[in-house]
Amino acid sequence: MKRLNNAFGIGIILMQANDYKILYSARKKELEYNTIEKLCNLNPDFSTFIAKLSKVINASKEYTSDARLSFEKNCDKIFESDEEIENYCKEHNIPF
Repeated sequence: MKRLNNAFGIGIILMQANDYKILYSARKKELEYNTIEKLCNLNPDFSTFIAKLSKVINASKEYTSDARLSFEKNCDKIFESDEEIENYCKEHNIPF
């Protein structure tokens, strides 16, 4: 998570029932193309994701449905509970 924050400025918030803690603050930053290229070279799925994302950004609305379905298929689902997040982290060896 720290690497994602450093490279992309992604913010991470730990949310609990009635409380939250900002672990890493998000920041607006230009894209780090060297890191994106490296990730594309290491992971064909990420490369496909970036290619489809580029199409969506540059396409008109009528052409985005195929890319949207692909994102829904390849991206992590939205979690409904803390238990689902914890299970996902355990399954993928992400410190929780």
